[in-house]
Amino acid sequence: MSKTLTDISFLDLLPASISSDPVIVAAARALDGELAKTTANINAINIWSRIDEIEEPLLSMLAWELHVDYWDQAWPDSAKRETIKKAYILHMIKGTPAAVVEAIKTVWNDAEIEEWFEYDGAPGYFRAYTDETLSAEMIDRFVEMINAYKNCRSWLDKLGVKRGLDCSLNVGLFPRLGGSTRIAPRFEADNLDAALIVGTYLQHGRTTRVPLLVPKITADDVAVYVGGRNQIGKLTRIGVSNG
Repeated sequence: MSKTLTDISFLDLLPASISSDPVIVAAARALDGELAKTTANINAINIWSRIDEIEEPLLSMLAWELHVDYWDQAWPDSAKRETIKKAYILHMIKGTPAAVVEAIKTVWNDAEIEEWFEYDGAPGYFRAYTDETLSAEMIDRFVEMINAYKNCRSWLDKLGVKRGLDCSLNVGLFPRLGGSTRIAPRFEADNLDAALIVGTYLQHGRTTRVPLLVPKITADDVAVYVGGRNQIGKLTRIGVSNG
C-alpha cells in the first residue's frame, strides 16, 4: 500500500539488510519527528497557489519583492492581496488612466478618471471621482495613490465624490368608460300651460343622476313627467323635482 509524506517513516525507507539493526532502527525513529516538521512546512513555500490564504507579514514581503508602488499597512488583508495580484499588470500600464483606476479599485469601491479634453480643462490636467465616502485622512491617501500611478506630465485638477440613486418608476393606468352625468333642464318661464319633460339616458358606467327641475306650476296647469332609462352599470337615479 502506498504512503504519503504525512504518514511515512524512515523505517519504511531502510533496506532489508539494515532494517533489523537496533541502532539503525533507533536512529530512524529519532528522525521521524524532524521529518514530520519538515513535511508540515512544505505548504509554506506554495505562495501563489494559496495567495488568498496568506497573511502578514508575508503579504508585506511579497509587496516589497514585487515593487508595489503604493502600499498601506492599514489596508485590510483582502486589499493587500488584490494589490499583489495586480502588481505585474499595473507595472505594465503604469502612467495611464487605466492604471490609476485599477489601483484605486483594489482598495476602494470604484473610480473614474476624466481627462482635461473631456471637460474643457487646461491641457495636462485630469479629474478623479469615486463613490466612496472619504475622510480627510482618506483623501490624502487617495491623492498619494493617484500620484504613485499617474504619469509625471499629468496633474490632478479635482477630486470628486459621485453619488447615485437607484430607484424605480411605477406608472399606473386606469381606463374608464362613463362616469357621472347630470342632465338638468332649467326653465325660466314662471308658468306653463302644459309640460312634458322626459329624462332618459344610456350609460356604460357606474352612476348617473338625471334630476328634472321644472318651475312651480299652478293647480290649473297640466304636467306630465316621465323618467326612463337603459343602463349597463351599478346605480341610476332619475328624479323629478317640482320646484
